[in-house]
Amino acid sequence: MAVRKLERAVQSTRILKRAVSFRRARPRNPAAHLVEELVTPHAENVCLLCAASSSLMFNLITRIESGNEIAVDRNTDQYKRQRVHRVSRGRRRS
Repeated sequence: MAVRKLERAVQSTRILKRAVSFRRARPRNPAAHLVEELVTPHAENVCLLCAASSSLMFNLITRIESGNEIAVDRNTDQYKRQRVHRVSRGRRRS
């Protein structure tokens, strides 16, 4: 029983990662329906496996339930890298 739960949890984190990578690939696309479809059934299993994943999932689900578009997460490395590039380009011009 515990082994099955763990297997399901591992599978659900893969699905969660896929949903998050989709979100990062298209940050302006309100992909709430996709994320909800992929992530919501696996909430408990993800919580069993990893607290960080569960907090991420809690954020996603609350955004979906409140009906807001999923905004760009400003804490991601990808976003920070873009910001650094923009700043460095500006300095070169001036």
